[in-house]
Amino acid sequence: MAYNKDQAIETHKDYQETINNWEYYIRSYNGGYDYMIGQYLNRYNLELDNEFNQRLANTPCDNHCKNINSNLFNRFYLG
Repeated sequence: MAYNKDQAIETHKDYQETINNWEYYIRSYNGGYDYMIGQYLNRYNLELDNEFNQRLANTPCDNHCKNINSNLFNRFYLG
């Protein structure tokens, strides 16, 4: 089956529907600054912008996903 240029560069509809999930997954895996700029921290009611930004800056974003994946890979595949 031959594809034309438009078909070749078209984004799959399943990916388009779940792009927010994929961004969350990669930001969670990368951790740190990538996770922080994803703004997954919820605002409190009546919280001012400067209060939220300060809380965001002070919230640790440790990367547990990468550590867990690395440990599982090493345990199961490298013995």
